[in-house]
Amino acid sequence: MDACQWVRRLRHQSDRADCSRPAKGLYAEQFSGSLFRPAAPTSWLYRIRPRFRHPGRLTAAHYPLWKTAPNLGDHKPALGQYRWNPVPLWSEPACSSRKPDKNVT
Repeated sequence: MDACQWVRRLRHQSDRADCSRPAKGLYAEQFSGSLFRPAAPTSWLYRIRPRFRHPGRLTAAHYPLWKTAPNLGDHKPALGQYRWNPVPLWSEPACSSRKPDKNVT
């Protein structure tokens, strides 16, 4: 099966009841290869995971007109992310100083 047939099949399957999600659990994104042209060619790309994760909503600090950076400890993922089955956030940093449980040789 060539790539064009595969994409046509994906689009056909995604036109069913839930047309906001492509088939096979992929994430669709539209990519434009040209800037500021009247007829901008676009392509639909399909990813296994979304390009980035939303850390959460911005909340007001003590000053009502100021907003702070997201605090992942106090916030849940953004509501828009629930639509796309959010990627779970880690409980520890990637470069943790925790020692391994067992010595494996």
